[in-house]
Amino acid sequence: MITHPRICPGRHLALNSLWIAIASILAVFDIEKSIGSDGEEVVPVIGFSSGITCHPLPFETSIKPRNEAARQLIERDVTEDTY
Repeated sequence: MITHPRICPGRHLALNSLWIAIASILAVFDIEKSIGSDGEEVVPVIGFSSGITCHPLPFETSIKPRNEAARQLIERDVTEDTY
């Protein structure tokens, strides 16, 4: 009898959902380097945690709505009960 490794049947749904979420964030927000108290851009130090899971270390950034329409879309999405 031939056995096959188990493959998650929802892997495509999960990947597509993640893609839509990231694309939606990038569509409505400007993500830029933060500005320091001296008025200059703060260059983040690139670093990652070590261990079982690896993730970026915290860093300062500026995340703002791209425009007024994006701000209204974000506010509507946050205040509506979508589930």
